[in-house]
Amino acid sequence: TIQGQLTFSEFEQYTYSARTLFTAMIQNKLVIPDWTEFTNKIELLYKEYALPEHNTGSPAPEFYPRGKLPTDDPWAIAVCTVDGQQFSIGDVDHEYPIMGTCKPFLYCLARGLHGEEITHQHVGYEQPPTGNNITKIDLNSKDRPHNPMINSGAIMCSSLIHGERSINYRTSCVMEMWR
Repeated sequence: TIQGQLTFSEFEQYTYSARTLFTAMIQNKLVIPDWTEFTNKIELLYKEYALPEHNTGSPAPEFYPRGKLPTDDPWAIAVCTVDGQQFSIGDVDHEYPIMGTCKPFLYCLARGLHGEEITHQHVGYEQPPTGNNITKIDLNSKDRPHNPMINSGAIMCSSLIHGERSINYRTSCVMEMWR
C-alpha cells in the first residue's frame, strides 16, 4: 500500500464489524439521516439544562451506594441509535450507579420475552404516574406494582427475565442486554 492509503482488502477488514452502519450510510438510510443537525439540537439541550436554574442541587437519594456518586454535579447526554450512530457531550467519563436508568431496559426485556399482556399481569400501567416515591413498596388494587418505572416494578420485571433459570443465567442475560 501507499503510505496513508488502504487497499480495498484492508478497508474491508477494518470496517467489517461496522458493515451495517457503513451500508446504511452509503445508502442514506440511517435512522437519523441529518446527524449533524440532530447533534446540534442535543448540544443546545445540553447547554440549556446545564444552566444553574436547572440544577436543583438536590442530594443523591439515600438508597444509592455510598461513595458511588461524584461529589460535584456531573451532567452529560449520550445517544446511540440502533444503527450505531453515537454522540456524547459533557461529563461522560463519570461513573454512576445504573440503578436509576435500568428500569425501562428491564421492562423492555421482560416485554420482549413475554409480550405486553403477560408482563402486565405482573406489573401495572399507572396512567398517568402519580409521582409517588419510587422506593416505596406500594401495590395497586390488583396487588401489582403500579408501573415498571418504580423500584418495585423493576424488581417484578427482573423476576420475569427467565425466572425459571439459574441466577447466573438470568444475570448473564441482563448483562448481555447492557453490552
